[in-house]
Amino acid sequence: MFEEQRYQATRWSLWTAGQAVRGTISGVSAGLLTVATGGGGIIFWPVAAIGFTLGSVLSKRLHDMDHDREEERMVAMYRREIAAQTGFNPEQITKEDLRNAAAKNPTLQQAIDVNDKMVSSNMKSWVASAVISTVIVGLMFVGIPGLFAAPLATMLPASPLAAAGVRALFGALCFNLAKPVTDYVSDRINGLNRHTSHEYIKELNHIREQGRKLQPEQVLGVFVKAHPAIDQEVQREYGVNFDKLVRDQKFPEMQKILDKYDDKFNISALTEDINNGRILVSELAYAAHGQKSGVEAVEPDTRSHVEKAREAVSKATEVVKEKAHEAAAHVSHAWQQAKQSLGIHNEVSQQEQTFVERIGRSGGARIGSQGFAGTEDARRSQGMQGVIASPAFSKR
Repeated sequence: MFEEQRYQATRWSLWTAGQAVRGTISGVSAGLLTVATGGGGIIFWPVAAIGFTLGSVLSKRLHDMDHDREEERMVAMYRREIAAQTGFNPEQITKEDLRNAAAKNPTLQQAIDVNDKMVSSNMKSWVASAVISTVIVGLMFVGIPGLFAAPLATMLPASPLAAAGVRALFGALCFNLAKPVTDYVSDRINGLNRHTSHEYIKELNHIREQGRKLQPEQVLGVFVKAHPAIDQEVQREYGVNFDKLVRDQKFPEMQKILDKYDDKFNISALTEDINNGRILVSELAYAAHGQKSGVEAVEPDTRSHVEKAREAVSKATEVVKEKAHEAAAHVSHAWQQAKQSLGIHNEVSQQEQTFVERIGRSGGARIGSQGFAGTEDARRSQGMQGVIASPAFSKR
């Protein structure tokens, strides 16, 4: 969680810096230079180009971060499956292992290819939006000397700094209005406007993490996207692709597709196994292509909530007892060491002595002058010896 928060904070910082550099240099710096040199609108365009270039550098860094983070998320999602196939420790799986595994799995390979394309697509979209916003600001507030008079120039504040700030804010507004449009166009050009199997798996995994159960119609999307021929068939039969059916919640159509392909891909059975916890959602990346990852299925826990609670309490009690015993042993050991360091030697009391120690035979010592001879125990012992030596006892 901490890594994700740090990534989001860094990403937000870079985005803000990119916006500020592009807007500030284009608006504020150009405005101040115009006042200082008297160059008019001719100063705006070269300074705007500088801001545009620096903003592009920060934007590229931002998109590279998004790319790397998405690969890390893929590693986390498919960690168990890749480890089962390679025999590596799951915690040591790297992005290189992910790419090696993708060579044998079309779903993983497609996810990596799309992630690689996203960097180029996002940069194209950013550049297009930056150019649009810069040109609009320039034409509306600065103009082109000798060619085009700025229609909004008279509306700027008298203060050069305030006027430059207005241009910068207007540029940021234009950029963010243009960005969704350029994103859509760039994604279509690069073929990124449709879901992939991996994207369906991510969404299904999110549903399971929320504790909700999956429906076979939802799992169906993974298999449709894993087999383009099925999506093309859906397009021919219903006039739209499968993604459109999902967005419009066309459940009857999806049910018909499921009925047709359920037996072939065991979609309902896989859905039940996922809901029961026997397999992970990530297993679908392999099942969609008739593969198995090698991760062993886990039998579902059918115990009642009461039984689970009792077991949890029992385990907690055992842990508490064990910790208490360890603590007592540490205290006893520390006390003995403290006594030794202080030179304290306790004499063993009469109550603490064993029976043998009390009668003078501790450690195999001989009977002393005050041993058995003068005691009631000694007399009883001698009497018993006489009984054992009697003929009646010997015959038994």
